[in-house]
Amino acid sequence: MPGVPSGKGCEACRKQKKKCDQTIPRCSRCNRLDLQCIGAGKRRFKFVTTGHEKNDQKSDIGQCPHRVVRTPSSDTTTLASSLIGKISASTGVRFNLAWSFGPFLDDVPRRLGRNQALDAATRALVTAHSDYCVRRPASTYALIRYSQALSSLRICLDDRAEAQSPETLCAVMLLMSCQALLGTTEDRRTGHGEGAATLLMIRGDCRSGDPFERKLLASLYASVLVEGIFNPKIQFSNAGLRRLGEQYFNLENDTCRIMHCLAAVPSYLDHRHGKLCPGTLSEVHADYEIVRQIATRSRDELRLAEECSAPQTSCSGQGPTTHAHFQRIHCLNLSAVILLNRIRFALDQKSDSDLCKSADEIAREILLQARDASRYAPLGSLYLIACLSMAWLGAQEEELRSDIVTTMRSYWPEKMSRIEAVLVARERHLLKSCMLGLT
Repeated sequence: MPGVPSGKGCEACRKQKKKCDQTIPRCSRCNRLDLQCIGAGKRRFKFVTTGHEKNDQKSDIGQCPHRVVRTPSSDTTTLASSLIGKISASTGVRFNLAWSFGPFLDDVPRRLGRNQALDAATRALVTAHSDYCVRRPASTYALIRYSQALSSLRICLDDRAEAQSPETLCAVMLLMSCQALLGTTEDRRTGHGEGAATLLMIRGDCRSGDPFERKLLASLYASVLVEGIFNPKIQFSNAGLRRLGEQYFNLENDTCRIMHCLAAVPSYLDHRHGKLCPGTLSEVHADYEIVRQIATRSRDELRLAEECSAPQTSCSGQGPTTHAHFQRIHCLNLSAVILLNRIRFALDQKSDSDLCKSADEIAREILLQARDASRYAPLGSLYLIACLSMAWLGAQEEELRSDIVTTMRSYWPEKMSRIEAVLVARERHLLKSCMLGLT
């Protein structure tokens, strides 16, 4: 029974017997009708029965009266299939959810069907991904899916045992990812970060042996840690935050050392009184030197990746994936350097006159890397929202700030119509906490 190629149209077009233009990630017909597009551009095979096999089948008809004529399917398998297409290794970094939000997504398909919050959050993420990848504002259908996912999550959180399950934690992480894709033009917080912080504190010192749970908690911890810098409602003690980080990260890795340094940032700020805590200059200086050294190493690794990668016209091969990986690490490291640079400057403005100059240089480097990373848009450059925001907050020259805003608008024109207002609001928040200078 040899396989014969059967076309590359998506499931919706094949079902209606319509011609599919096979556009990835969503064909034009599905995009126009706002349908879920599954399988576009993927080769299928139909199996042709040979003459010898036909004779064998005729002899077995009497012995096998009930034959399966179509593959069984359900909502769960359809959802899993749709998610797999968006996280598989064959999907380039431009559209790959696992590359953008974490490797824990690789294990999500096999866990579907166990938890209603996880199933609903996965549907919301898949729908939001389809809109985001074609650079279209969030559709009504995507917002409905998101609202349904929130309702399902509330039901699971009412049960204490269910609230601490890996599947519910995963649903929270997926909704945080979904919000990043849906986006808003205002600096509003959804409370997902606060809820995730509460769940992490409830779990406490819990060292899980489940690889999926460990990868999930690491991604959740990193998201909560970064949001906590701008959100005073997320409260962790310095010791508690670092203790949680030591559970999820190996401090022998540079990326984990960066996270360990960032875990100390909330302790440098007293959000309740809006002032810096005294006696922290030596600690900030030590952390600042650590992240600077790490950023230097990541810069060298990125240069090596650029030299080893041949010029590429497509971003689906291994070369672009490797370069995108090192570029993302370096940009995030530079953002951490700017953050600690501004905190150090706030503590002692007269100690080092080169701090502002250094912040400008790093902000300019982030801007150059962001322009180069445009080839990985839309999804592969999503992290640059945080990096360019930090570059703007660290930049001292007005012309440099204007260039940063222009670059951000070129990435997200449909979502960033009020980008300057968002950045000014964040700067005002940090100034209130005395992070960008004391008056």
